Amino acid sequence: MEVSAFDLAREYEQNTVAADQKFKGKRFKVTGTVVDINTDFLGNPYLVLSGGVNQFSNPQFEFDKEQANRIANLRKGMEVVLVCTGNGDIAKTPMSDSCIFSY
Repeated sequence: MEVSAFDLAREYEQNTVAADQKFKGKRFKVTGTVVDINTDFLGNPYLVLSGGVNQFSNPQFEFDKEQANRIANLRKGMEVVLVCTGNGDIAKTPMSDSCIFSY
């Protein structure tokens, strides 16, 4: 399954239950523009891609620490293609984990 970060965010904004049935626990390919590059409280890197209805609902994509060198070379505004596992949402912000880069 392929989806843009924008469409993923839209689906969660419109109906979280339906979006969870489609994405949660499933692998999918997602494309989008990097708007933030960060680490969580455990030090795992994650990307925020544009697409939310506001800056607080942009989808987030978490990686294993082994991906840190690749993520360190990214910049805001770059286009990326990822393969991730859906992890539901937090307050309408789509969350995904176990992400890898798709070539």
